Amino acid sequence: MGLKIVLVLLALLVNLTATMKRIFALIVLLGIVMSAVLTGCNQSSDTTAKPDTNAAPTAPSMPSTNK
Repeated sequence: MGLKIVLVLLALLVNLTATMKRIFALIVLLGIVMSAVLTGCNQSSDTTAKPDTNAAPTAPSMPSTNK
């Protein structure tokens, strides 16, 4: 009697771990996809904010004080 209960519980444990592995794999894949989407959104908003130029910023010219 006791051996049958152990075998039934072992069978349930094997099925449970396979299901848990699938759920864990799904969570990991969903995390990877979401991080890729969020990273892509951040990069696109960064590139539109700043124009890519090689020009150096110029300071406003001050009037000469030597007279």
